[in-house]
Amino acid sequence: MKLYYDIMAKYCAGCDPNGGTYFAGMVPGVDVRKVLDKAGRNGVTRENIMHIARNMNFTDSLFLLPGIKVQTSGDNQFPVTQEALQTWHNGASPPGWVVDKNIISAR
Repeated sequence: MKLYYDIMAKYCAGCDPNGGTYFAGMVPGVDVRKVLDKAGRNGVTRENIMHIARNMNFTDSLFLLPGIKVQTSGDNQFPVTQEALQTWHNGASPPGWVVDKNIISAR
């Protein structure tokens, strides 16, 4: 979240970073940047961008929980089909959200 707030402060200083719309836009924006980076300067054609976007396999997304993949292939073009449950641990020191290590897949 610190990275998100840093990016918002730098590029959208007058915006309310607590508005969920900004975060919801930034998450896929990071993946679009990865697609463009993978295409390279000379590979930005519609055909190549669509090929890369339809064959994504990113495991290091900045704003998704560890273990969640951004993956597309074949007929399955929905990039995120996993989730992880979180539980609030009030008795922990410090209290906070704990992410379950079991990734739930819908594929």
